[in-house]
Amino acid sequence: SAEIRGDFKAILREFFPRYMSIINKYRDDIEEIIIEGHASNTWRGASSVNDSFIFNAGLSQNRALNVMRYCFLNATKGDERKWLMGVLHSNGMSFSRQLDSEAKSRRVEFRVITKAYNNIKHIIDSDILKIEKGAK
Repeated sequence: SAEIRGDFKAILREFFPRYMSIINKYRDDIEEIIIEGHASNTWRGASSVNDSFIFNAGLSQNRALNVMRYCFLNATKGDERKWLMGVLHSNGMSFSRQLDSEAKSRRVEFRVITKAYNNIKHIIDSDILKIEKGAK
């Protein structure tokens, strides 16, 4: 199900503000925050693994979107919300990253992507340009 259970809402109300208190310290270094929805590899009534993958993609996307919506509306402040609008995304992963059981595979994960990748790419590109100019 993509519906957030009451006990999980309570966990999110406690977790997300603490999460944001850490994240807020590193805003300038964060490219994006992704809430990923995951699913098991089963789908009752699916006629093939392809159908199961597609149906679970929708389920996992709705799961992630509902968690993102809940956290954004119930566990953030005005300034955080404005910043999150530029970096917060939800993503449905279907069953592409299975865990060791069906129950554990049905989950939501929070990921932070930093700007380090872009910084490293810029450094590498600059060095390549220097090498190319030196070779001419």
